[in-house]
Amino acid sequence: MKKSKVNNRQIFLEAFFSALGAREILWIFQDEACIAGTVVYDPANPDERQDFIWYIEEDKTPGEDARTLLNHLQEYNLLHMDKLKFPVSALVIPGMNAQTKQKAFDELTKVQVSTVDDGEESGYYRIHE
Repeated sequence: MKKSKVNNRQIFLEAFFSALGAREILWIFQDEACIAGTVVYDPANPDERQDFIWYIEEDKTPGEDARTLLNHLQEYNLLHMDKLKFPVSALVIPGMNAQTKQKAFDELTKVQVSTVDDGEESGYYRIHE
């Protein structure tokens, strides 16, 4: 029996888009170099969807500390749109020291997931301070 391989890109994007207010992600495509889908903000409203593509290899996906930070931002509603409501230095995250927290945030600020409108890349998602 084959073991199913964990898809770190999907796990990361679920945390990333949840922190940005997504309710669901519809996965469309993935290969070694990218992953694509549709972010759903309101399942009842077809206008509240955004297609995306993220050009990243599986082994380059941000790690567990970045996901922990994203989960904390989402759980405590610490983002206004894509911007932190407070400086990263002011965030208290259980089990995460200042250096680890800053490194995780630095990793997050490098993430740029392209938005896709009418088949063309038109902008990007990111999180910043």
